[in-house]
Formats: sequence, C-alpha cells, structure tokens
Amino acid sequence: MTMGMMQGYRQAVQQFSGIKKLTDEAMHDWLDIVLPKLPPRTQ
Repeated sequence: MTMGMMQGYRQAVQQFSGIKKLTDEAMHDWLDIVLPKLPPRTQ
C-alpha cells in the first residue's frame, strides 16, 4: 500500500469508529427513553 492509501484507510477507520460511538450513544439514549414506557413484560 502507498502512503496515501494508508492515510486514507486510517482516516476512514477513525471516522467509522467515531460514527459507531455516536450511534452507540444514541441507542443508549433511545433505550433510556423507550424502555420505561414499555409494559414490564416486554423488557
């Protein structure tokens, strides 16, 4: 791999892990909001 490809790959990985962290946090927020509203037996 060339240097440019390595840099692009590393940037893509950083972006992806950043997006994954954001979606994980969003999922936790969503669960915190939705779970208390559900009937107890569906939890």
